[in-house]
Amino acid sequence: MTSGAVLVTGATGFLGRHVCARLQEEGSAVTRWTRATHGDVTDAARVRAAVKGHDVVVHLASSSARHAVEDPGDDARTNVLGTLHVAQAALAEGAALVHTSTAHVFGPGPRPVADDAPHKPVTLYGASKSASETIVLTHARAFGLDACVVRMPSLFGSPVEGPPPPSVVARFAEAALAGAPLTLHGDPARPVDVLDVRHAARAIAQLAGEAASAWRGETWNVGPRGPLPLRRLAEVVRDAAGSASPIQTSPAQGAPMPVLDARKALARFAWLGATDVETDVRAFVSWRAKA
Repeated sequence: MTSGAVLVTGATGFLGRHVCARLQEEGSAVTRWTRATHGDVTDAARVRAAVKGHDVVVHLASSSARHAVEDPGDDARTNVLGTLHVAQAALAEGAALVHTSTAHVFGPGPRPVADDAPHKPVTLYGASKSASETIVLTHARAFGLDACVVRMPSLFGSPVEGPPPPSVVARFAEAALAGAPLTLHGDPARPVDVLDVRHAARAIAQLAGEAASAWRGETWNVGPRGPLPLRRLAEVVRDAAGSASPIQTSPAQGAPMPVLDARKALARFAWLGATDVETDVRAFVSWRAKA
């Protein structure tokens, strides 16, 4: 099933470009929301006008963890107020809403966290994304909005356009390809969740292409079959690069992201269980070496 007319906010971002490409491959008519063409998602009138005529909204527009520290007010406006405007517009215009979120909503901890685990963010970004989830799911429960939430861990992969964004995998790859040390921040044995951006985009596009009655009010932690120890991730990157870079440790920098319990998503997206993190990491390093 194709999803008809889809509005993608955050369409020029790393994930957004992949989602747009995947939707178009599957036959959807995609409208890309950009600030240059539509303005800001904090403008309710502009959001309502953009949503009009679309069957589905994929809401990717978001602040970032770094920006939340630099400008907490703007982070809250984008993630909270912007999401409120998107949810209200989708409800008014009869569009379904696929909202994206992050593992940051759960806060740190030695666990895989389930989809329905309590939110205990320890960052302003995690707090604003937690609030955005509450807004979306409240619209689903209270007003019947066809909406769901997709949470993801750290994403990596080759971009549709431009350089890859910062990530632990990209950082390791840059160091290994330059022959520089790979620095592990914190416990080298701690588990790390990373996911190829293509898999995240495929899951989002799949939901956008299905009848919303199949997922109204649902949440999914879309992640890999299991995490890798931080040292093992560094070793995979180094080996893929054919590098002799040393692996060194340093003190932790901030609270680590939690590991997502992705069992619900692995059951929902059968193809996700056939993916392999180490294979995807090697493919990314190979691409990066040629880029």
